[in-house]
Amino acid sequence: MFVGSYLIKVGDVRSLSAFNSVTTTLTVSGVQPGDVVNVSANTGAVNPPSIIITAYVTSGNTVTLQAYNASSSAVTIASDTYKVRVIK
Repeated sequence: MFVGSYLIKVGDVRSLSAFNSVTTTLTVSGVQPGDVVNVSANTGAVNPPSIIITAYVTSGNTVTLQAYNASSSAVTIASDTYKVRVIK
């Protein structure tokens, strides 16, 4: 069952140090750990290639969006709105 699409804004442009991540959460009624979550950039802002964006259910009704810097130096994350899709 498809739960829906949600837009979540990643705030101000941030500097992210090497091998670190930043997260933000989204309330999605009815999601449970184990549900499938897909995430994609909505406006096409371009992040450095070392930035990995993921989304996952962390607890009932909560989806976490994470940006991870996989490089050995600090990078700047592009401010963007991400489309999060949850499938049960």
